[in-house]
Order: sequence, then structure tokens, then C-alpha cells
Amino acid sequence: MLKNEQVKYAHLSEGRHYKHVKDAMPYEVLVTVKEVRVDCAAHKVGDKIKFTRDRRILGKICFSALASMMYKIIGMRYDTRYPWLDDPDVATHLCPAVDSPVVFEIRRIREKD
Repeated sequence: MLKNEQVKYAHLSEGRHYKHVKDAMPYEVLVTVKEVRVDCAAHKVGDKIKFTRDRRILGKICFSALASMMYKIIGMRYDTRYPWLDDPDVATHLCPAVDSPVVFEIRRIREKD
């Protein structure tokens, strides 16, 4: 745990620095099941899981899928830019479960001005 006098920096894209990650004002992230290639006990096409600004997860997601996509979700929350994405706000993710692969869309939700 950090003491009050300590400063922790979050190095984010485009050279911005924040004194603490909570100062970065995270985006919400919406994960949607786009395709179920083999019958999956946990997910069906159209399922939605929302990761809120206040760190809640709304919706159901299996542990394997969640664990494998967390780095993308955290990156999307804090405006990380992945150079290989055509749309910087949308990533595709394949569940690592070999017996029932599921394709997810991970979308950063930007508030409209």
C-alpha cells in the first residue's frame, strides 16, 4: 500500500503521466460475445459484460475468458493504443478454452461530446 507522501505514476499512451492511476478517469469497457464456435456452457452470442468506471463487472463471464483478456480490458480502460488495431477502441479476443472457443469483442466506451 502506498503512503500518502509517496507518488505513483501511471505511464499511459501519448506521453501523459498521472500521479495515480485513479486520476486517469478510466473509460468503461463493454465486452460482447460475437461468436461461439462450439457449444459453450458459459456464453452465448450476444452476451454482454460491462466493466464500469468504478471497477465493477456487470454480467457473467467465465474465469478462463476473464483471465486471458484482462490486460486488454485494463489497457482499454486507461486509453492504451494498440498499433495493430484498425479501430483503436475495438479489439477482438479469442477465449483460450480449446474445447469451446468463443470470440469476444472488447470495446472502449467514449462519452459523446
